[in-house]
Amino acid sequence: MRTWDPTRRITKGQPVEQAKKELARQYRKDRTPAERAVWELLRGRRLLGLKFRRQQLILGFIVDFFCAQHGLVLEIDGSSHEPLARQAQDEERSRILARLELRVIRVRNEEVDAARLQELIRKELNLQSPPLPSGRGGRGVR
Repeated sequence: MRTWDPTRRITKGQPVEQAKKELARQYRKDRTPAERAVWELLRGRRLLGLKFRRQQLILGFIVDFFCAQHGLVLEIDGSSHEPLARQAQDEERSRILARLELRVIRVRNEEVDAARLQELIRKELNLQSPPLPSGRGGRGVR
């Protein structure tokens, strides 16, 4: 299994058109309801302690969410991604990002929930589930 080197400079120093920067800023302001919900789950390292950035520019693409520590791209796909032509573009984009050794997870709007995202990210990053609490608690079955 490949391991991501977080010191790789994927996002810094890349030549980016000013228009793309403005578009990314606009996307951060005009989020879809699903993107808004995902950001509430991810922001502030709330999900698995991972730091995500939203609407990150990578090779001229604007990805929905990016975790630089693990080279993980999280894309939230709505109805605009349903036409076959758009699906082909998405697949090509994912292949290009994979050549950079980035991992891409695509989630449909209707599949967005904390448990599902946590499961997908754990599986992609091969993270173990946290151990169940053990010991003598004051509120358990005896």
